[in-house]
Amino acid sequence: PVGAYSSADPAAVTPGSGNLLTREGLTSFRDGFVKKFGSGHFLGGTIYSASATVKVPIKGDDRHSQTWYYNGGFGSEPTNGGRNEDESVADLSSVNVNALMDALKRAPDELGVNNVVLTFVLFERRNRGLCMSVYVSDARGHIGYWTMKLDGTTVTKFAYN
Repeated sequence: PVGAYSSADPAAVTPGSGNLLTREGLTSFRDGFVKKFGSGHFLGGTIYSASATVKVPIKGDDRHSQTWYYNGGFGSEPTNGGRNEDESVADLSSVNVNALMDALKRAPDELGVNNVVLTFVLFERRNRGLCMSVYVSDARGHIGYWTMKLDGTTVTKFAYN
C-alpha cells in the first residue's frame, strides 16, 4: 500500500530511494523513523530491500500499537492493532548495524542457500526480548535464517542443507 507523499510530511522522501538492506539504507530508514516518531522505539517489523513494515508503540497506550509502511518515507496511514502486555519496546539505535551487515553478507554461504532471490530482516520477540533474523531463500523455496540479539550475538541458525 503506497500512500500519497506530502511535502508537508517531514519524514517523506522520494519513494523507493535506495536498498534498505545496506548500511546507507538502514541509516536512512532509522533517521526517517526517528524524525517521524520522535524516538527509535519499536516493537517489531520486517525490512526488505525496497520497503519495510514496522510496529510502533503508541505513547500513553500500552494496549495498542500501529503498523507503518515505509517506502522511502512514512507517507501512508498506519494500521491500528493490539499489543501484548509482555511485548517489550526496543530502540533502533540498539541494533548492531555492523553485525547485521556481516550477517546479510555471509548468510547465503553460512545457511547453504545458493542463488538467493529473496533476502529480508525480521525483527520479532523471542524469549522476552527483540531479536533480528536474516532470512534468505532461493527460487526453489529453500530457506535459511540467522537469528541474533540486537547486539549481534547469534541465537540460532537454521541452514537449508
